[in-house]
Amino acid sequence: MKRFLTALLCGLLIAAAALGGLALVLDHFGVGDVTGITKKVRNPDNLIDVSAYTFKSGAVFEGVTVTYDEDGVMTLNGQATADVDVCLGLFYVIEDAYYTVSVYCPEPARTTTGTKVVYTSDNWGTQKDLAAGSFADDYTFNNTKLQYVKFYLTIKAGDAFENYTAAPVMVEGKAIGQFYINETIQF
Repeated sequence: MKRFLTALLCGLLIAAAALGGLALVLDHFGVGDVTGITKKVRNPDNLIDVSAYTFKSGAVFEGVTVTYDEDGVMTLNGQATADVDVCLGLFYVIEDAYYTVSVYCPEPARTTTGTKVVYTSDNWGTQKDLAAGSFADDYTFNNTKLQYVKFYLTIKAGDAFENYTAAPVMVEGKAIGQFYINETIQF
């Protein structure tokens, strides 16, 4: 009978762990608090939001197919037949502050493919670059007023890609932001 109860208890513990309830079971038996379990999540400080992308995943821009996942990580395939700007958002609101832009991608990072932040400078819709850089260069810029900006992926004619992944990040401040962060799960 003792073996049966031990086997049953072990089976219940394994089942509880499989269902994510191990912390509750251990706490019930007085084993102590379970902490430190983490999961990888998209950085909430990243202003570049996949829901703002102005195209559907799988769109083709001058010979380059751009797909993206639910987090906004892009995969590029093909060769650009001309220079092209791919809009990753039309109406990002930024305040009077410093911002840092970076792109997480395979090494060596591209020096011809990059990003740029654009603002409208007048009532006629004239656009001017606020800041720009290549995938290889993180850059910080000082925005001097509250305004809407657009964020672009810039691809140069001749750039060739084969399952090339890129994850753009723009965060407030002078420090480089992460695309993913580890979030601690509390029970």
